[in-house]
Amino acid sequence: MTKNFLKLKYFNGWYLFLLLSFPLCLFNFLTMNEYDTKSPENISYLISYSVRWAVPFIYIVMMASSLRILFPGSFSAWLVRNRKYIGLIFALGMAWQALFIFMLSNYHRDYYYNEVFYFRDEIEGSIGYIFLTLMVATSFKKIASKINSYQWKLIQKSGLYFLWAYAFSVYWWNLFYYPFQQGGVSPRLVDYIFYWVGFIAFAVRIAAWSKSKIKSVQFRQSLALRCVGYTFVLLGIFMAGTGNLWLGAVNKITYYFAFSEETSLWLPFWPLEPFFSLILIASGAYLLTSNKFSLLDRASALQVK
Repeated sequence: MTKNFLKLKYFNGWYLFLLLSFPLCLFNFLTMNEYDTKSPENISYLISYSVRWAVPFIYIVMMASSLRILFPGSFSAWLVRNRKYIGLIFALGMAWQALFIFMLSNYHRDYYYNEVFYFRDEIEGSIGYIFLTLMVATSFKKIASKINSYQWKLIQKSGLYFLWAYAFSVYWWNLFYYPFQQGGVSPRLVDYIFYWVGFIAFAVRIAAWSKSKIKSVQFRQSLALRCVGYTFVLLGIFMAGTGNLWLGAVNKITYYFAFSEETSLWLPFWPLEPFFSLILIASGAYLLTSNKFSLLDRASALQVK
């Protein structure tokens, strides 16, 4: 029944886009009319509000192909079939944010540059919108035909990872940094939800990559290598929920050299604190799927020969 339901034309393609776009636009429009846009604080709120409607869709796109590998079935096939349109809904949500940013930066310049503007955030946001524009443009065959398949994949994958990273890192900082500063505000429920869903979205990709590699390669590993791999994965999971406990100690290392601290002012995401846990998990997955032999295995293989 679910399989037939997901094949209905009203839940696929442009019909799906229109179906999901309607509530997104409706609630953004109603909220914009509810708040007085003459107040810069209200427009600042609308910027963050509009993003909440967009973020879930980039997470879904991030997971779509991986879920197809991990859980083959009608639902994951439906996600892959419609990820283009789900991605376009994300783009629509970000268009609302762009509108509110334009309003704030043009009609309340002093507030924007004194209270909101931060150079690295501006760089990250600008790069994100450039990627998003390129991804939307190359989602259509007429434009995609102007580039080769490698260029298309480079644009789509690079943009996907960057946009996921931007959203994920925002909620990481909301959970593990800002609340612990003087006058910090306690995290909201939405911060927890979007952080952990973003974390799971990338973890799903790691799991799918691992499954694909295990299927394609026959290998044996030493006990030591497996232990190191599992240790990395478990440590990454632990770090994912305890960023406030290790951030200070890690930053003493990452900012030890002056160039690193200067670089953090303009290089997006540097020095990658929000992603340390996932880097550890990915490293552990790589070790657990590596085709490595212990010295004893090598000696045995030579004796057999």
